[in-house]
Amino acid sequence: MIEVEQTLFVAKEGAYIRIKGKRIYITYEDQNLASFPLIKIRDIVIQAPVQISYRALSEILNAGINVIFFNTRGRYLGKLEPVDSSNPFVKLRQSRAAFNPTESFLIAKSIVKGKIANCKNLLMKHSRNTGNLDVYENANRLTEFIVGLEKCTTLDELRGIEGISSRIYFSGLTKLIKQSGFRTKGRSKRPPKDRFNTLLSYGYAILLKDIINSCYIAGLDPYIGYLHSYKYNRPALALDLMEEWRPVVIDSLVLSIVNKKVITEDDFETNEDIHIITPSGRKKFLEAYNTKIETKINEVLTDKTLGVLLLKFKVLLQW
Repeated sequence: MIEVEQTLFVAKEGAYIRIKGKRIYITYEDQNLASFPLIKIRDIVIQAPVQISYRALSEILNAGINVIFFNTRGRYLGKLEPVDSSNPFVKLRQSRAAFNPTESFLIAKSIVKGKIANCKNLLMKHSRNTGNLDVYENANRLTEFIVGLEKCTTLDELRGIEGISSRIYFSGLTKLIKQSGFRTKGRSKRPPKDRFNTLLSYGYAILLKDIINSCYIAGLDPYIGYLHSYKYNRPALALDLMEEWRPVVIDSLVLSIVNKKVITEDDFETNEDIHIITPSGRKKFLEAYNTKIETKINEVLTDKTLGVLLLKFKVLLQW
């Protein structure tokens, strides 16, 4: 049996990180919260103001473990790396692929294919559960676009198919909304024109932040991508990788919490057709999101960090 190194998250404000023997201990007010063998830890992600001694930090770095820091809002601050731990080949391969038109195109095509397949699967699942033949037809049309991707030879063609398939997908998704106050005619943004799209935009923003953080943890540059064009301060890779996660995590989550009335019209404030999620609504959303993320990650990963292994696989192993 192969032991897989894990990422340890410390998010308890006021916690203390200690080392005793070959184990790491997380304590709070003299209570032991958790302990792990150092040999099983690859990264420690600190997400709140915690205490760590010089000795503990030295032991952690000597064990070859990275220490990654985020502020309380989830913004990446930086990381401490052990001597000789840096792996330049990760970013070199990422950059090499980005500047190789053939490799870059193949990765972009794979991302679009995965996105359309996940969109189709979501619609197909719900069409079977509800008996909605219109949604079933939307799902079948997406199958045609997956086949059509094989004939694409340029990024513009690829983006064209992605755009058309997205419109067909959202046409099917909107037919599954049960609460009348959340009905929508399709995707809208900047600003979203209804409550359903407001939830989608909020979810996408949270998901993007988590994927950017995962890029840093994985040693990837979130700004060097393949499908999305380059713009100043635009995290192209994170946006690329988010495409496949949208239907799997956010779209299915929003549909579920709306149809189950976890979130209702009372969780919004409306001002001149602008819908704003209330603090209690955001809390409900985040609780549902965190549960969804852990469920999805446990299905495909041994890690608790969003897509670290997936990111490495997508960027480094597909060519």
